[in-house]
Amino acid sequence: MASWPLTADTVLLPIVYGVHGQNGALWLTEVRITNRTDTPKQFSFVDWIGTPGWIPSTYTIAPHSTTSLGGAGIFGTFVPLTGAGAVGLAICDAESDLLVQGAVLSGIWTGGGGGSAGCPSSDGGGLPGVGCAGFAGAGPLIDGLAFSSPGQDVYIPWLHTEEDRRTNLVLINPDDVPAHMTVAVTSQDGSATVTESYALPPRSYSQINDMFKQEPWSTINRGGAAASATITSDTRLLAMAYVISDYNNSLTISLPR
Repeated sequence: MASWPLTADTVLLPIVYGVHGQNGALWLTEVRITNRTDTPKQFSFVDWIGTPGWIPSTYTIAPHSTTSLGGAGIFGTFVPLTGAGAVGLAICDAESDLLVQGAVLSGIWTGGGGGSAGCPSSDGGGLPGVGCAGFAGAGPLIDGLAFSSPGQDVYIPWLHTEEDRRTNLVLINPDDVPAHMTVAVTSQDGSATVTESYALPPRSYSQINDMFKQEPWSTINRGGAAASATITSDTRLLAMAYVISDYNNSLTISLPR
């Protein structure tokens, strides 16, 4: 099935910076905006759903160049690396012919930080004096995201039920009204489906962590590891899943279809 088409000139980017996870994980984001044309192009972060405190910003992308931005710079305000970090969805305006991609970097927290130089954008960015506090991984890349329409089924094809991998399901309501949504998860062999209803506040970013180790989803651990989800909301919706190894924090992102 094809991905949902982007609305004109709108780009959606999941952003994390300095977010700590299980097994010493440190989550960061790099965004790259590439201009392959002969003229400068404008790119702007115009809205944000998630951690409070975000600041909008605009960049001019020079001809035949790539601008690299870390999650810290995208969020735009100070985020202590020893705290909860910043997480959210950036809503962006991009001039035509720009290529915009984000990478979620599954790093390893070292407890470091400090120093006169900031962390490079390729490692998630950071302010001078804060520095880097971990070893950043690489990828995977995200692009082509768009909100579904109210009442439209959103299919998440790649969930993982094995105990040595954790699946985190992300649900984002971008609208100014509460969202009432249904999540239906089906086992690999089709023999079992579990359904749960959720009510999300207006303009909210929600994540169900390690979902197959909690009710009601733990009952789906049958018929193979490859579960999938179908999600429907009475508002617009963006849903995706992160599948993470408990051994080395390597990451797969399951995008909506």
